[in-house]
Amino acid sequence: MFIEGSRTGEEKVVSTVERREAAVPTPPIQPPPRAPPTPDAEKDKERSQRERIRKLEAELARAQEQLKRRKEENAELQATNLRLVATAEQAQRRLEDQLQSERADTATLRGSLAEQQTTINELRKEVASLKADLQTRNDQGALEKTAQIAKRDETEALLRATIAALQDKVKATSDANQALMTEAAQLKTRVTELERENGALKTMMATDLGAARDRESALMKQVAALRAQLVDADEQVTAWKKRVTDCNEYVVKVCQPQFSVVKDESLAPLNSSKPNPGEGFVLVPLSLLLEGYGLLPPDVKRRIATTYEQQAQQRKQASSLLSQA
Repeated sequence: MFIEGSRTGEEKVVSTVERREAAVPTPPIQPPPRAPPTPDAEKDKERSQRERIRKLEAELARAQEQLKRRKEENAELQATNLRLVATAEQAQRRLEDQLQSERADTATLRGSLAEQQTTINELRKEVASLKADLQTRNDQGALEKTAQIAKRDETEALLRATIAALQDKVKATSDANQALMTEAAQLKTRVTELERENGALKTMMATDLGAARDRESALMKQVAALRAQLVDADEQVTAWKKRVTDCNEYVVKVCQPQFSVVKDESLAPLNSSKPNPGEGFVLVPLSLLLEGYGLLPPDVKRRIATTYEQQAQQRKQASSLLSQA
């Protein structure tokens, strides 16, 4: 046993066994693995993720705006279709009213024709009666016979003119009815085409709306995933900042002037009359050393524990050799 001093004036009792164990060379500690990403790299990653989220949110806003415009266009198309259908229905109702009016006029004309036919029949009977009278009055004077013939011719001409006018009116009514029937068929065809176009438009609207909703759902899922990644990145940055803060505090705890300073591994006191920066070793408390050990990552802890076990085994082997010698 002997007493060893330090630059601070402290004295320490060191055993011979401890000196021999300290004299055994200690294998160098394996360098730690590559340090985790720096806070700047984490900030760059966080900034990149935030920029990607902003882009996705802008794309989502554009998709929602397109969907809104598409809905407005579809609403306008539906309103146009409804107006066209309403116009066609109004035209069809007007056509039906006109057809009913024409049918009433035709019925009236037919009644008038029947009355004219009755009149014609009566006139024919009268003509026949006149002919009979003329036949019975053949022996009357020439002037009376000529007058009767002239009256008969005038009556027949009037009847022929009346019949021709009635036939022309019936033909004009029939032509008008045919034109109205043609127009009604064209309107029905147009209504059928509008209904078919309306069905196709509804199908297209449903397809576009479903695709837009799928796109919106996919974008929302991407945004949610990126937000989760951003939360994880924030937690990692927070943990890294805390570890850096703990390491800084630990360095401050290690750099204390009251700790003992020795020259080398032999624990010989350092010559304080010729100080040389960077020379010598600082003896720190074991509790402080364990505190620094607690700040290390798990893989580094395992590596240091393995190194200490190897050193302990080497010391044991060296002690065994010394005892045998």
